[in-house]
Amino acid sequence: MVDQSHSFASNFADSFFESKYPNVVFEESDREVVVVNLIEGVYYFLTGTAAFLWMALHAGLTRANVVTALSAGSEPTDSIQSDVDSFVNELMQLGLLEQVAELREQSGSAPNATDYLTNGYQPPALETYADLQDILLLDPVHDVDETGWPKSKVE
Repeated sequence: MVDQSHSFASNFADSFFESKYPNVVFEESDREVVVVNLIEGVYYFLTGTAAFLWMALHAGLTRANVVTALSAGSEPTDSIQSDVDSFVNELMQLGLLEQVAELREQSGSAPNATDYLTNGYQPPALETYADLQDILLLDPVHDVDETGWPKSKVE
């Protein structure tokens, strides 16, 4: 069996990444990021290294730039590079992020890694939530009843 966990890694170093807008939206507040997949109705909570990675990639940093920024601490670069590659692969497999040749637009200035890594470097991780899936999948423009309230489709 072929390990596909690093299937994109060789192409990452100088690549740019963006969220799959308009199907994926995100908001950052107080160094925490919430990413919502509007097609699946699932949202993700990112803190620490994961939040820094998301914001850095959206600010136009390449994977190589992100690894350099995270390597300022005591963690070995090879370990950080592997963690970043795995996390970017996971984001791509979940349909949240896509690799692009050039950025559509830069979303702000590059974040400072130390602002996000208040507890030191930890491998990036996603917290996944589907508890609002029914609500997020409602289409309030098209799925309305005669009173004007959104109504989910009966399957």
